[in-house]
Amino acid sequence: SFRSSSNNTFVGNDISAGISSTSNYGFYLFTNSINNTIRNNTISSIGSSFTEGLVIESGSRNNTLINNIISTNGTGGNNYGSYIETGNNTLTGNSISVLGGIGSSFGIWLFSADASNNLFSFNNISTLSNLSLNDYGIVFSSANNNNITDSIINATYAADIRDQSTSAARNFFIHTTFATDKNDTSFDGTSVGKLFMQYRLDVRVTDLRNNPINSATVFANDTNSVNNIENPTSNFSSTTNSTGYIPQQILTEFMANRTYSGSSQLFFNNYIINASQAGFDSNSTTLNLTQSTSLTIILSGTPGFTAGTNNTYQGTTLENDNTVTYS
Repeated sequence: SFRSSSNNTFVGNDISAGISSTSNYGFYLFTNSINNTIRNNTISSIGSSFTEGLVIESGSRNNTLINNIISTNGTGGNNYGSYIETGNNTLTGNSISVLGGIGSSFGIWLFSADASNNLFSFNNISTLSNLSLNDYGIVFSSANNNNITDSIINATYAADIRDQSTSAARNFFIHTTFATDKNDTSFDGTSVGKLFMQYRLDVRVTDLRNNPINSATVFANDTNSVNNIENPTSNFSSTTNSTGYIPQQILTEFMANRTYSGSSQLFFNNYIINASQAGFDSNSTTLNLTQSTSLTIILSGTPGFTAGTNNTYQGTTLENDNTVTYS
């Protein structure tokens, strides 16, 4: 364990704990351990109960964990692959697993409101329990604004995601895969937290000949049947660059909470995506967002030439590729 230890790098180590039957910790960042890098390590913890692979305690922030194998194997209950009490940490490309356990064992437990603003990407999180219905993949306990991106979450006998927030927390899943399906969420009876399932959207605007249209405006809006205040990405407006693309957008498929859970989430589909540019006919498409998507919107028109009135054109070739060629 490391108490108030900062600016260290741990690379390529084999770290294991299993001295006692309970309360074994593989890698422990005690209070106020800051700016540490933990990369390419194998971290394991074995025991009965309260066996934890990784612990990030209060005040330990701005730590980066990359490509580690983190596992815990406890024969009793209350075992955690990663137990996190604080925020502003980044976990990327890690395998985090809980083996065994007979109850209240979680792949990742974001334990308190302080465990907010963490970034999780490309992680494989699994809870392989012994038939327990409360051994979850990830548990939120009032942790807020955490982003889980491009990850896999698998709880074999319980919900992949559990929210037990007593404050109005919001957490986000972007292009993430779940063991059964993305509806595999559950909530405590007093939970007031919200979970959002989101995907990436790329939009390109071209003319009829597949030439990119620069400076086109792209506007999107979700369904009118749900109040925009419920959707953190209810609409956007952006402008294409010289390649015809707008900056990549994140849109939300649905929100789940204690009221909208199971197969009855609050859906924000369909989105209407509209593109326009001076001199072109505007065009729009309807998007039923269920996965990350790339769209091309084609505009017709001849922006390079406006005839006007009372003008004479002689010796010119007017083409439908939005150019004027003089001969």
